Amino acid sequence: MTGKTADCPECGGTGTRGTETCEACNGTGDKPLAGSNKKPLVIS
Repeated sequence: MTGKTADCPECGGTGTRGTETCEACNGTGDKPLAGSNKKPLVIS
């Protein structure tokens, strides 16, 4: 869990698409919402 949470802000900062970091953040691999992307992911 902690690893994904740490990746989320990193993913949101870069806004890269199709990366494992992004996919782990928002689950779709699209541009995650900064700050909001990590919260729903933690629930999943």
